[in-house]
Amino acid sequence: MTALHVEAAFRQGDTFPIFGMLSYADGTPFNLASGAVVEWTLKDCNDVAALSYAIGTGVVVTDAANGKITITVTPSDSSGLAPGVYKDALKATDPSGYVSTQWTGTIKVRPRA
Repeated sequence: MTALHVEAAFRQGDTFPIFGMLSYADGTPFNLASGAVVEWTLKDCNDVAALSYAIGTGVVVTDAANGKITITVTPSDSSGLAPGVYKDALKATDPSGYVSTQWTGTIKVRPRA
């Protein structure tokens, strides 16, 4: 089940947390137990990956049983992004190998204040 999230925005140099509740198509929480893989990618207007995070590198599973995660774009990473419109996507694989694109959407990077 792929959801289109509402447009998000943040400024260069800011910390940008993204909270997610992952689920299967039937609405049950996505299994994020040991062996699960979560990959989040932010692509620029040329469809080139500007940032790519996974569990252990920017993605933290906060509640495995209920499919909850937090992605944290760090100030050092957000500083390196040019202002503009980006597209993101989050793909998850459960321990049994079931793969699901959980969301896609648009994120705007604004110039630092």
